[in-house]
Amino acid sequence: MNILYTQNESANQKNTIIVDGIIYSDMLTGVASDAFKSINKISNEAGNWIWLIDKLKDFGKIESKNFKFIKDSTGIFIKACFQEKDELDRNMPFMFYTQTTSLNEACNLLEDYAKKIHRTCFEKELKILPYLSDKVIYGIVSLCIILLIIILWIIAD
Repeated sequence: MNILYTQNESANQKNTIIVDGIIYSDMLTGVASDAFKSINKISNEAGNWIWLIDKLKDFGKIESKNFKFIKDSTGIFIKACFQEKDELDRNMPFMFYTQTTSLNEACNLLEDYAKKIHRTCFEKELKILPYLSDKVIYGIVSLCIILLIIILWIIAD
C-alpha cells in the first residue's frame, strides 16, 4: 500500500489522500478512511536517526520543521512539508508511507504522487534521504572510529 496524505491550501477545503495512485477527498469511509487511520498510527511511532535529523535541520539541510523519517522491514514513512504554501503562508505538511524498503523507489513514488496534486517536495530533503539508511550511518560512524584510532596511534608514536 502507498499513501500520501496532505493538507490543502485552505481550511475550507477537505484534506487530500492518495491511496495506491487514486486521489480521495472524502476520508470518512472505505479505503481512504482505512488508509488515513493506518498512516496516523505509523506517524505516532518513533522515528529513525532523530539526533541526526535535528542536526540536519540546524544546518539547513532539511527545511521542513516537522520532518520525520521511519524505515523498517515493512516500509518507509516520511513526514515533511511541500514547497507550496497555504492561505496562511505556511508550507503545506504531508505524510507519506510506502511498503517498499527502497529509498530511491520511495522518493520517486512520493514525487509522482505530489505531481498528481501539483505539489513539490523540497529537493534537499529528497537528496538527503538515501543517506539516512542504517548502512550509511553505521559506515560513517565506523569510518570516524577508524580515523580516530589511526590519529591516536600516530600521536602515541
